Amino acid sequence: MRWLFLSLCCLVAAPVWAQATPDPLQWLQRVATSAERLNYSGVFVYRSGGNTETSRIAHFADGDHEFEHIEMLDGSPREVVRDRDEVKCYLPEYRLVVVEHRNARRAFPAMLPAGLAGLTDFYVFRKGVAGRVAGHETQAIVVEPRDELRYGRQFWVDTASGLLLKASLIDDKGETRENFSFTEVKIGIPLDREQIRNGAKPQGSDWRVQNVRSVEFKPDESPWVFRNMLPGFRVVSGMRRQVRPDAPEVTHMMLTDGLGAISVFIEPQVAGKARAEGGVFSMGALNVYRRPLGEFQLMVMGDVPMLALKRLGDGLEARRK
Repeated sequence: MRWLFLSLCCLVAAPVWAQATPDPLQWLQRVATSAERLNYSGVFVYRSGGNTETSRIAHFADGDHEFEHIEMLDGSPREVVRDRDEVKCYLPEYRLVVVEHRNARRAFPAMLPAGLAGLTDFYVFRKGVAGRVAGHETQAIVVEPRDELRYGRQFWVDTASGLLLKASLIDDKGETRENFSFTEVKIGIPLDREQIRNGAKPQGSDWRVQNVRSVEFKPDESPWVFRNMLPGFRVVSGMRRQVRPDAPEVTHMMLTDGLGAISVFIEPQVAGKARAEGGVFSMGALNVYRRPLGEFQLMVMGDVPMLALKRLGDGLEARRK
């Protein structure tokens, strides 16, 4: 989704940068930092599978301190407020606030590149045609996979600020599995901390607060090891999470090659609870592979082909002591 603050002078200088016609990777490098450093607000539409969601976002940066407020405008009301590493999810329908601290975060939106080192070994990058998105001039960047373990992507980048305004995930059949696009956006707005902090305050005293307990660990400290690590992918975060005091502790590891992201969930089998059936299925743009793992249940999901998930999941085993 992974956001130093760009001042107005950066926006003034941007047309000169655009005229320099940088290569595609330079465009994506700019994209990777702009969403963190810019103040912006707008409305975006997210499409995945047959589902469409419209959301409003406001993002502010003050040095290395970020504030963000996302409000879902379709379906049940939901709001997410991020203040540094604290994330609060407000669910008015249930009078519930879910609070979690996350030190490692994928930038907004999820299709933003997480890192560019080594990407050319696994993807081909080229410039597409220029166009307009939400009233802004953009440059399209086309990303094509070099193997069957990845999907392609297309990004539309605002030529003035470098902010990503539209993105698509393209599968091996050339079909769009996921699409994000701003319909309106204001870039370079004044810093407003209170808009973030007060944007989703509960009204009334009957709200419940649910704190998600999470403990991070380094990849080499994990009790699990990947015997079939995918080329180009690496483990970028690991944590043990417990949603409720009466819920089992789940191990969650995230891997990425810089574009594609894979989440691995390992949950202990609860006595008396039926085992979930193994197999493969899709959840919108995400493919999912599930199988039993001794006394645990394994679920591997991500925006990559099913072949990659099965290869990774079938090679997961407990680390030998």
